Amino acid sequence: MALDRLLMGQRIRNIREKIFKETRERFADRCGLTESHIGQIERGEILISLKALEKIASSTGIDINQIIYGKPINNCTRKNIETILDRSNEQQLNLIYKILLIIKVSFKSKFHF
Repeated sequence: MALDRLLMGQRIRNIREKIFKETRERFADRCGLTESHIGQIERGEILISLKALEKIASSTGIDINQIIYGKPINNCTRKNIETILDRSNEQQLNLIYKILLIIKVSFKSKFHF
């Protein structure tokens, strides 16, 4: 199966615009890439490198297969959270844990579960 750089670029643009609602500049900062590089990828001018693909996947929590092939994964939210956790260091994990506890307590008290 040949890689379609236009489709991958569209998927990355959708991730940037629809999920993160970020400008290309902000998204590039998030991913550790340049704005022009993101633009070239999104327009399909270049085939994304493995290094850039890993940076985008790591910084967004989106599975690489979703970016490359557009294949949704069953229980995508859980998979994306697991990806983020797998790629986090101990300090980041501690912060994520504290944030989740705050959200859970807030949600529970707001909806009386």
